[in-house]
Amino acid sequence: PYTTLFRSINSTTNLIYFKSSKCKFLDINNAILTLLNIDEEDCKNKNIEELTNISPQAKSVLESWSNKDEDAWKTGTVCRREEVVHDERDKTDKIYDTLRIPLFNDDGTYKGLILLGFNITDYKNNKQNEKMIIELMNYDKLKTNFFSNISHELRDRKSTRLNSSHKTH
Repeated sequence: PYTTLFRSINSTTNLIYFKSSKCKFLDINNAILTLLNIDEEDCKNKNIEELTNISPQAKSVLESWSNKDEDAWKTGTVCRREEVVHDERDKTDKIYDTLRIPLFNDDGTYKGLILLGFNITDYKNNKQNEKMIIELMNYDKLKTNFFSNISHELRDRKSTRLNSSHKTH
């Protein structure tokens, strides 16, 4: 059952990792490994201080995540955040809706943590595009009104001049 579960976890594009009570990465799915361009053996069963074979950028992301993990442990509740992570492969920023779920034993001691990160980049980009389209439509209305008013003014002035020149002749 565990291998089937982890195979499913690895097939998703969402970020998922499991940490032990000692803050060691127990499992990290392929989405994270790919995003950060790291190998599983570089971080499995290691805490942040033990990560030596990864890039400074990947270590910085994992340190940032670990700091946020600590916040979830301290509060003892699920923490939800929107986080931006730079994808070195395609040189873009990805936006994730993350959930940190602290796990506790029956006696209240810390058991571990699960991170789930849902890629919402396309959603956010679509929202930004919608806003931009609305702004462009408003700009287009302003421009149309402006040129319509200018055209009207020019016609009025021209007709006033024509009328006054006809009256003088």
